[in-house]
Amino acid sequence: MGFETSFIGSATYNGTPAPGDGFSSSTCDNTYCHSKGTGGTSQAGDVRPVTTNTTPTWGSGSLTCISCHGNEAGNDGTGRPWYDNASPKANSHRLNEHSLLSCDKCHYQTTQDGTTIFSTTNHVNRVYNVNGTGTTPYTFTYSYNVNGGTCSAGYCHGALSPAWGANTTNDTCTKCHGTGTGTVDASNRYVVAPPKSVAGSTGTLTGTGQVSNDSKVGAHQTHLRYLNGLRATTTDTIDNRCEYCHGALPVSGLHANGSSAPAFEGLATKSGAMTATYTGVTCNNTYCHNPAGTGGTLDTANAGTDASPDWTNAAYLADGTLKTQANCGVCHKVPGDAGFTSTTSHTGYTIAATDCSECHGHNGDTAGSAGQRHMDGIKYGGGNCDSCHDYDVVGATYAGGIWSGGTWGKNSRDGLTPNEGWGAHAKHINHIKTRLGIAIALDPVNQTFGAGAPANVCGTCHTNTEAGNHLMGGSTVRTISFGDAMYKYGGASGFDFRFGVTNPAYNGTSGVSSGADPKSCSNISCHFSSTPVWSSY
Repeated sequence: MGFETSFIGSATYNGTPAPGDGFSSSTCDNTYCHSKGTGGTSQAGDVRPVTTNTTPTWGSGSLTCISCHGNEAGNDGTGRPWYDNASPKANSHRLNEHSLLSCDKCHYQTTQDGTTIFSTTNHVNRVYNVNGTGTTPYTFTYSYNVNGGTCSAGYCHGALSPAWGANTTNDTCTKCHGTGTGTVDASNRYVVAPPKSVAGSTGTLTGTGQVSNDSKVGAHQTHLRYLNGLRATTTDTIDNRCEYCHGALPVSGLHANGSSAPAFEGLATKSGAMTATYTGVTCNNTYCHNPAGTGGTLDTANAGTDASPDWTNAAYLADGTLKTQANCGVCHKVPGDAGFTSTTSHTGYTIAATDCSECHGHNGDTAGSAGQRHMDGIKYGGGNCDSCHDYDVVGATYAGGIWSGGTWGKNSRDGLTPNEGWGAHAKHINHIKTRLGIAIALDPVNQTFGAGAPANVCGTCHTNTEAGNHLMGGSTVRTISFGDAMYKYGGASGFDFRFGVTNPAYNGTSGVSSGADPKSCSNISCHFSSTPVWSSY
C-alpha cells in the first residue's frame, strides 16, 4: 500500500490481513498523522523530521490524545498529552504538566477546553498553532524558532520572553523568578523570591536589608531572611514568611495570574485581627510595621513615624546600631517620643540606655522566649510583679505561726544582687504576714497585686491601685503611699497606724545613697515617731 508523502511523510504499511481478521494485524509506521507532532512544517516554513511515533494497529478502535502525544509517568492523571524528554518540544511541556496548565491555555485555536479538538483545521496540519485565548489573562505572542520559539507579553512569565525548550536544572519555581537553584525546599525557600524579578532585574540593592529600588524586588530578602535582625529566624519557617504576605504557597502554575498583589495573612495581620492592604508600593495597617494600627496590640496613639513603609525604601531603618530612638520610633512610639502613652510611667527611660528586656523580654532584637519576643503578635509588658522585684521573701520559713529569714530583692533569675534599695523589705513582709496570719507565700501566678493577700501585705506601705501610685518613673523613683493614703495596717481592713495626728511620711531620695540622704519613715506607729535608716550603705 502506498502513501502520499507530501503530508504523510515516509510512511510504510506493514502486514497482510489474515482471513477474517479485518486488518487487525496490520500497522502503519512513520506517519506524521500519528506522530507526537514535532515533525510538522512550522509557521516559518521550517520542516522538521517525523520523530518517534506510535504504530497504530488498523482496526484497533478510536484513539485519544495520549495515543499519539504520549502520557508518561508522573503526569497529573488527567490524561492530557505530555511529551517525553526526547526533543526540544518536550521538557517545557513537562514543566506545564506540573503547572497543571491545560492545552487550551496555549493552543486555543485547536482546543478550547483542553480535552477535545475545537478546530480540525488547526490539528494534524504540520503547523504549530500556538495562541492564547485572546482574553485576559491568557494573552501572549509566540515567535517560532527551529530549536524552540519564545513567548512574550504573556502574564505567566511577566516581562520575560522565555525560549521554549530552554530547560535548565533549576527548580520549577526558580525557572521564572528568584535565584536559579537546583533544589528548593523549606530550608531555602527564600531563593524563589527576588533579588531577581521575573524581568531578570535586581535593581540597586542597598544597606543591611539589601532593599532594591526595583518595585518587583524591593525588600523581599529582608522579609524572608530577617536581614535587619528584628525577628528571630527560629520563630517561623521560610514558608510561613512567604505566606504572611502572599497567602498559601502555590501548588501549580495557576498562581501566575498576572498580579503580584499581596494576600496578607498570619503575622502580617496579627492572625486575622488586622486588615492589611498594599497600595502602589506601600503597605498599610500591617502588624509588623504598625502594631498600633486598627486591630493591633498597642494604643493607637503610639503609631510610629512611618507605619506605612515604602516597599523600596532602603533607608527605612538606619544602618548601624539597630536600637535607637529613631529606628524604634519608626514602627511605634517609645519612651522619649512625643505623645508616647502607657499604663505605666516610663519617665526617665531612654532607648539607648535602657535594657527593655527587664520588662518586655527583648530589646527589639531576636532574643526573648515564646510570648516575649519582638514582633510576635503579643504585647508583653512587665508580666508579674517579680519581673522587677521579688514577689515575696525568698527563702523565708514559716514555723509556729511566724515567718522568719530569707531575703528580698531582684528575682534571682535576673542574676542581680539586692542593693540598699531592697533594705528591710524581708523583715517587714515577714512581720506583716505573721501579724495577718498569712501562712502561705505570695504567688504571682494565683494572686494579683491590689487584691487579697498582696493588697494587705504590700498595701500596708504601698498603693493598692496598680494604675495609680504604683507607677515608677525610670529605675529610681519609688512611690510609698502608705495604703493609698488610708494609712491602714493590713490595707483597707486594717487599722490606722499613724503616730498621733500627723500622716506618715517617707524620708529620703530614691536613687541617692542613704549615706548622703538617709532613707527613713516618720510618724509611723510601728516605730513610734521615726524609724531606723532603711538600709546600710
